[in-house]
Amino acid sequence: MKIQDDRCSMDVRVVRYQFPDRVPDKRETVDYDANWLTVSVRYTGPDFTAEFQDSCVLTWEMQETAEALNRLIDGEIQDFRTDFVEPYLQIEAEKVEDEFWLRACFVCGVDKGERKEITAAQRMDRERLAEILDEVKGVVQRFPKR
Repeated sequence: MKIQDDRCSMDVRVVRYQFPDRVPDKRETVDYDANWLTVSVRYTGPDFTAEFQDSCVLTWEMQETAEALNRLIDGEIQDFRTDFVEPYLQIEAEKVEDEFWLRACFVCGVDKGERKEITAAQRMDRERLAEILDEVKGVVQRFPKR
């Protein structure tokens, strides 16, 4: 999912399960370790350019994001904000008249434990948001809940 405006761009991709060989523990109702996803974030902004990776999203959180984007496009809701267990990635979207705004925020480590919040926002039409929804659905298909 690439978000860009005239000052910066952020490309957010789910690249793998954090523990790809993890066999879900059937004794647990929810096996978090089997469902963490590693996210790669490429950011280009006015003050720096960098790439980061963090295991900060769960499989079912990506499913919930896809469902919320779908409801936003269909006009069932006017906005949403993710509420991920790990607060390092946040996605927000809202409908404003005939357009949509999508914002991604990522908290990354930049130097010796120092953390920085990077953000990108983009105004887009329905078709572009539908493309992003398709990307998120693709992630859900490639990385199902285990």
